[in-house]
Amino acid sequence: MIDDVEMRELFKLESDEHLSVLESGLMQLEQQPGNKDTLQEMFREAHSLKGSARMLGVYKVMEVSHALEDLFGKAQRGDVVFTTAIIERIYPVVEGLRKFVAEA
Repeated sequence: MIDDVEMRELFKLESDEHLSVLESGLMQLEQQPGNKDTLQEMFREAHSLKGSARMLGVYKVMEVSHALEDLFGKAQRGDVVFTTAIIERIYPVVEGLRKFVAEA
């Protein structure tokens, strides 16, 4: 848990924004799985979330967002192709991140 109340609230607010963009991006990827702009945006959002979590010692969020960042990076390089099955598995991961953020 983040001890500083102001930092905790700022982290939650910022994280919610990142997670909302990730959810929106997943919906876009369902329609256009190879959209490079969306994949790049998703990579950046996961990277930013990871950095904030690392800075504040919220390691669960850091580790999961790092895994997402890696996945989006692989998709950008063409090493992974986003299928409906993969996208459907990412939604619960984003929800799990929401729970970890709330616990922070």
